[in-house]
Amino acid sequence: MWEAILTQLGVEDAALIIADTRESNRNATIMRDYSGLQRLAEDLGITGQIDFDFRPTLKTASVA
Repeated sequence: MWEAILTQLGVEDAALIIADTRESNRNATIMRDYSGLQRLAEDLGITGQIDFDFRPTLKTASVA
């Protein structure tokens, strides 16, 4: 999709840009931050009713 968009816009080397991006993201881990959703659930008092483990998605403060 992005290659078609870049090509339509006349971006030089669109195919090369897309190939480069694909290569750099090949082993990338996608991380989503659900901290806002977790806070909302806590504020509403419904965290016990949600079947979702927020722990792997939250940033933890590193201890020095």
